[in-house]
Amino acid sequence: MSKGRQADSARRRQRVIATVNKAAADGTEISVSAIARAAAVDRSFLYRHRDLLGKIHAIEASPPAAGGSAGSRRSGIACARYCQCGPATPAAARACSRDR
Repeated sequence: MSKGRQADSARRRQRVIATVNKAAADGTEISVSAIARAAAVDRSFLYRHRDLLGKIHAIEASPPAAGGSAGSRRSGIACARYCQCGPATPAAARACSRDR
């Protein structure tokens, strides 16, 4: 039974990674909610897998390509405030009200 759960988790991870890469390449919105929705996983899955969450936050914090949206960066800062692991990026840490 645990092998089945591990295989399911691995499939979800692959979907998330593919979704993040596609969103970064296409210039579509990158936020925890948008990635979770597109990859058909719960947001809690992303919060349990901090490496995936960190990858999303890193892409959110990077300067947008031409035509990118600043809204996804703002939601990343809000997410970093909410996230139990704390701000995932230096920019989010500077913007976090807990540090003031």
